[in-house]
Amino acid sequence: MKDYELKKFTEKTLNSTKRDWEKVAGSDAFATEYGFVFDWTESHIDYQKGQNDSLAYGMFAPRAQKAIAIVEVIQREQAKKGLTKMLKLWITPEYWDADSNRREIASIMLCAMQGTLLLSKQNQSKTVKIYGRNDQMLSVLHTVHVMFSDLIDKGELSGVTVNVVDRWLEIKLADQGRKK
Repeated sequence: MKDYELKKFTEKTLNSTKRDWEKVAGSDAFATEYGFVFDWTESHIDYQKGQNDSLAYGMFAPRAQKAIAIVEVIQREQAKKGLTKMLKLWITPEYWDADSNRREIASIMLCAMQGTLLLSKQNQSKTVKIYGRNDQMLSVLHTVHVMFSDLIDKGELSGVTVNVVDRWLEIKLADQGRKK
């Protein structure tokens, strides 16, 4: 499994990602499949706005200047129990063939979820939800659910329960060490 990190975009890393994805997809396919994604991303990287906003983050390999995926995350404060949701994940066109890239996509999603869990600490979230927008991504969520379950069973991830509920992967965090 490759190691990716969920990070804020800079103008430089966003532009680098856009150029790379367009090169891989081709200009026509890029315009059709990703044009709106990058328009949205450009308008959702003001990380100073605070919580309750939808924000774009990138999944980056170590020392990379271009993202392998774009992740939409929303954080909400809800009376003593914050909620963080990972709503969308757009993966580089390099992995368009989901069937032959299932493990790599699952690895990217697992790292995105781990990054989302780290973000959830900002508002003391007790629940993190990840949405399976389409059947392919829902299938990958089930794969990731198994991966998370393995980490929990091995004792590498404690104080966490993971379940698939409808199209959501729900990760519930224990109260230990959290502010009330």
